[in-house]
Amino acid sequence: SLKCVVIKDNMGWCDDIKFPKKYNKLIKINKKFKHEKLKRKDHKYDFLIPIKYNFKKPISGQGSCIFIHLTKDYKPTAGCIALKEKDFLIMLKLINKNTKIKKDIDTLKNFFLYNLSFSIKGNKIPKKAKPI
Repeated sequence: SLKCVVIKDNMGWCDDIKFPKKYNKLIKINKKFKHEKLKRKDHKYDFLIPIKYNFKKPISGQGSCIFIHLTKDYKPTAGCIALKEKDFLIMLKLINKNTKIKKDIDTLKNFFLYNLSFSIKGNKIPKKAKPI
């Protein structure tokens, strides 16, 4: 199973290229560092899974704060994967700490096109849509 941590007001994810030792890591919020605040009013980080991209030995400026997180719609993100809560909870049942996530543009385009078509058509799968 995945490690679970309760998101607190003082938690952030460092995206400040000036601090390579903190870059792309969970941090206690500090005004010195640029960061993505994890406790949010829009609740999109109520559930989140960091994708271990540029993670073990992060290189500043090569990508940070890339998560699977919640959304109420499927608007584009700044590089993350956003799922509705019911889909996120289904995904949690299917993955574990060893699950590998491959994020590539074509796969994501197909995924979102399929899901948008699915929701627009009133939960009836269009004949041309193929799940991946």
